[in-house]
Amino acid sequence: MNQSSTKSVAPIEGFKVAVESRKASWAAILPKHVSVERFARSIILAAARSPALLNADKATVFLAAQQAAQLGLDCSGTLGSAYLVPYGGKVTLVIGYRGLIDLARRSKEIVSLQAQVVHAADRFEVTLGTEPSIVHVPAFGVDDRGDVTAAYAVAELVGGGRQFEVMTRGQLDGIRKRSKASGSGPWVTDAEEMMRKTVLRRLAKWLPLSPELADAMIAEAAGNDGDASDAAIAAAADVLEVPADNVEKEPTDAK
Repeated sequence: MNQSSTKSVAPIEGFKVAVESRKASWAAILPKHVSVERFARSIILAAARSPALLNADKATVFLAAQQAAQLGLDCSGTLGSAYLVPYGGKVTLVIGYRGLIDLARRSKEIVSLQAQVVHAADRFEVTLGTEPSIVHVPAFGVDDRGDVTAAYAVAELVGGGRQFEVMTRGQLDGIRKRSKASGSGPWVTDAEEMMRKTVLRRLAKWLPLSPELADAMIAEAAGNDGDASDAAIAAAADVLEVPADNVEKEPTDAK
């Protein structure tokens, strides 16, 4: 019994030692508002919540953690900011909806930003043309609002401008199917949050990007989160002065 308990505890304890040894390098790149102790705890919590991380290629685990550190995002998965997702023995950083909102708001050009999912029982109308608008009245008075049928994101910009993006359920499912982590991680545990994040990232190609958001979009494009559109990659690369041709691209979802 004691021997079995030791074997089950040893992997996470060894992981904690590896995390401890990397704290100095993370401290050098973390934003000032994020303590290295807090960030290190988020890595350990991620492993406790997803034991597959303990068996994954450690180099990819800590590469994903370093990307999260550069962005200043908690990657425990509990806050919806970012996730360390194992796939095929390797680990990819997946930015969550709340993480993307945080990064986008670091741009001084964005006043407010939101994304919502639409259910079958909701009233939802989209008008395009010279006076584009969205009307969404959630059916909160019913017990079951039905399946998600669409998602949308709206950004209010400094100066009074407004941009929005709408995606159908078919488009959202198409992005999920192209993701390496479609059968695990946040697409399973937090599907609606990922739908919000997906449409928000589609909107981001029309927005003034903060360097952090641009960095996140390029990182996810390289990791194939499922929506590495040419326009998004090009926009991000332009902000960071990285040649777009040097960034790995994935097929673009037809709109």
